[in-house]
This record gives sequence, structure tokens and C-alpha cells, in this order.
Amino acid sequence: MNKSLSISTFCLFGLLLPFALLFAQEAAPESPLQVQLNAYQFAHGERGQALTEDSEILPGHIIEYELTYVNVSDESLFKVNAEGAIPEDTVYIGGSATAEEGIEPKYSVDGTSFSVLPLIIEEENDAGEVVEVEAGPESFRAIRWEIEELIPGASHTFSYQVQVN
Repeated sequence: MNKSLSISTFCLFGLLLPFALLFAQEAAPESPLQVQLNAYQFAHGERGQALTEDSEILPGHIIEYELTYVNVSDESLFKVNAEGAIPEDTVYIGGSATAEEGIEPKYSVDGTSFSVLPLIIEEENDAGEVVEVEAGPESFRAIRWEIEELIPGASHTFSYQVQVN
């Protein structure tokens, strides 16, 4: 029997450093999906050390988040959503989200509705009219990768970067 599972990873660790909180549609004593979230300081175009609770994070620092999803079951999992939040007091670095063949990142300005780029939102202009505009990376609050099927033993790793305000 194949299972349909939707998982979201929200990044919360104080205001800046995320940890994974998982929400599943099915409650199971042992999850068929293993999720790992790592955060690294990124400097001079290279990934640095993994961040910990004691890491000093200052304005201007770049953090790279890496999410890995592994199917540890004997059955395929369908419609798995890998999701990373963009914490408050940080800004998504445009173009930093990785993509795998057939799995393009989708972005959200509210954490609930996701779309591929360009992300079009409605806002009021100076004349009071509601107009459609392209949302910039500074307004993104979350990123999602939608995995249609995750076969047994398979894994997907995604990453993205934010800059601390």
C-alpha cells in the first residue's frame, strides 16, 4: 500500500537559527520519512562551520540552510513537501535556492500560498488602486520543493541562503 504524506519543515530557532519542526497528515509511531536540517555560516563564497546554539550571528552574516529528506520505508511516499522558512530579521538571497531535475523551488510571501518565479502579488499603489506586481526576494517568507514521489531509500537535499538584517 502506498502512503500519501505531506511534510513541512519550518525553521525556528530563536529569531535567526532554524530547527526542524515536522507536521504530518498521518500520525505514525515511526515516520517513513527522515528529515534533517543543517545550518551553516556562509562566507567568501564557501560554506563554513555548522551553526549551533552558541554561534554568534551578526547583521550581514549569511546563513545557508540545508534540508535532506530520506524515505526510510519500503514503500513510495507521494506528495512530500520540503519546506524551509525564512526567519524574521533575515532576507532570502535571490537565486540561492537549489533545484533538482523536475523539482523547482516555489516561494511564498505569507507562508501558505506558494508559486514559482516570478511570484506575482497584489498590492495597493499610490493612487489607491490594487495592482499586480512581482514580489522581490526581500518579501519571501518560505520556500517549498514539492516531491511528487519519493521511492524507498531515495533522498533529496535542498538548500537556500538568507542574510541577517
